[in-house]
Amino acid sequence: MDREIYKKWKSLTTDHRYLRPLRWNEIKKVILENNLKSALEFGSGVSTMLFNSLGMKVFSFDTNIEYIKFVRSLCPNVSFVLWDNVHLSLNGHFDIALVDGALPRNTQLDLALNHADFIAIDDYAGGLKKAMAPKVSHLKRLNSDNTFMAIFKK
Repeated sequence: MDREIYKKWKSLTTDHRYLRPLRWNEIKKVILENNLKSALEFGSGVSTMLFNSLGMKVFSFDTNIEYIKFVRSLCPNVSFVLWDNVHLSLNGHFDIALVDGALPRNTQLDLALNHADFIAIDDYAGGLKKAMAPKVSHLKRLNSDNTFMAIFKK
């Protein structure tokens, strides 16, 4: 199923900024092992389709209305919210949050920490890792420190 989703995604867009399959596999493993049912994501895209394909309830926040329209056409049952990457009042609890939207990601991480049990951070390296590490240092990392997808459990 995942292979077909990636194939469809690549056929519909030339945008090369998407969640890579190996990184998704790390997230999917956590989802399946922990029977997670809801996802909060910052940055719509192929990840939205992948979460949706697992039957998860997905809340997706993005900063680009045209991109939201595009992904909504592929996942009409997902809840999408246009936001400015700074101000967001969020209620509710989610099993997992994917922090993978526009930079900077400080607000995304703060919201993820306040509203989800598991936190996945894509591109967790270099300056981004240095900026975010203090906020997640008290959490248990579930996967290798040698990967760009960091997954933490509260």
